[in-house]
Amino acid sequence: MLTGKVPFDADTPVSVALKHMQEQPVEPININPAIPTAVNKIVMKAMRKDPNLRYQTATEMLKDLTLSLKNPDGNFVSMASVENDFPTQVIPTIEQKNIQDKIKEKDESKGKKKKKDNFFARHGIFTAVIVLMILFGVSLGGTVLVFNLTKSKDIQVPNLVGKTVEEAQNTLKDTKLNFEVLEEKYDVTVEKGLVISQQPEYKPNYNIKENTTMQVVVSLGQKLTIVPKVTGMEESEARKALEDKELEVVVVEEFDKKVEKGIVIKQDVDAEQEVGAGSTVTITVSKGIEETTVPNIVGKSQADAIAELEGAGIKVSTTLTEEDRTRDDGVVLKQSLEAGSSVEKGSSMTITVNQIRQLVNGTVKINLKSLTNYKEQYENKVENVNSNTTNTATNTTTNTVTNTVTKVPIAPKDVKVRVMVENDNVYEKSHKENDTNITVPISGIGTVTIKVYIDDVLGNRTKTINLSEQTEVIFE
Repeated sequence: MLTGKVPFDADTPVSVALKHMQEQPVEPININPAIPTAVNKIVMKAMRKDPNLRYQTATEMLKDLTLSLKNPDGNFVSMASVENDFPTQVIPTIEQKNIQDKIKEKDESKGKKKKKDNFFARHGIFTAVIVLMILFGVSLGGTVLVFNLTKSKDIQVPNLVGKTVEEAQNTLKDTKLNFEVLEEKYDVTVEKGLVISQQPEYKPNYNIKENTTMQVVVSLGQKLTIVPKVTGMEESEARKALEDKELEVVVVEEFDKKVEKGIVIKQDVDAEQEVGAGSTVTITVSKGIEETTVPNIVGKSQADAIAELEGAGIKVSTTLTEEDRTRDDGVVLKQSLEAGSSVEKGSSMTITVNQIRQLVNGTVKINLKSLTNYKEQYENKVENVNSNTTNTATNTTTNTVTNTVTKVPIAPKDVKVRVMVENDNVYEKSHKENDTNITVPISGIGTVTIKVYIDDVLGNRTKTINLSEQTEVIFE
């Protein structure tokens, strides 16, 4: 992967296998000079012919890889060697000519007449195949023999933790295992000179090969140091200040509205406190304001929009309504925060929801008699009454005319009643001015203004009602 080439290449699988056994691979750094020296050595160690000289555990390899990140050109990769660590050798073979001479001698001893009658002479291709098979068999047998002779034995991993360096070396003296002090560091719990950890790690019934290198970390003992104040520093500055005091650093991040991103909010060990070198100090670093992306909720139902906003950490503080009869009822028409923008998590938003009002029927009742202040009026009517009087003494008759006055009610007049809802005439008809029960049906949406004209005079006969709350209005 580092070079874009396989370590061994040939025309046939057999040739590739032989190269695996007999040749050393070209170092990757010779093909790609950009490869760090440490990585090149890690690769070469992983491809050693003898499995015992390779990395014995994933942890062992991971440790070198981790060190290569810190020191790409370091010389820390252990390339242990053993005696007789040589590639597989090809055993010299018998030339085909000698084989044919021996066959010829056998043929002559048996009295065969001519070489052309020899079976192998007449089957040259078959003979060549047989010879090649013999050669390959001999070569393979020699390879297996050499491998078995040089094969390393399994050894139980010893436990070196807690021992002194001298004790650890003595433990390995008769085990054919190599010893290497990988690192020395301060430790608040392990006494100076004792092994803190080892690679490979000790496990019951866990074996490794002969000549494996046991790498150990040795304690320098406890060293006291003063914890510096790093709160308010940038993370890199805080880390350096702590490491300069020989302290281990663990970084925890959390969002904070008040502290700028990358600044240390707090430390778990108080400043100026005396602790052992190698102790761990955990610092909390601000991730700044936690932001979220505003989703586009226009066109979605109110319930879906609120759910999506809450999922993004945005609260709906205000819900307004407007009417747009070109859109579905109940969908969001507007949002106060622009879709796709980044805002602080927990921000509030105002949404405007489409509310299509329904047509509502109502009734206008008019007491015309009251509105016109109608009162009954009368007129005098004079009538002549004739009466005859007879005088018996004289036997004469007298005709007398008497005037009688009576009051007669005057008939009410007709007046024109006109009703308007908003700017539309909804009713127009003549009624007697003493009519007390005129009913006019109306319809509208929401709040409407109703006007009643009498003989085209409005006067103060104007009322406003909300049909969603009130469906009857009385003019009297």
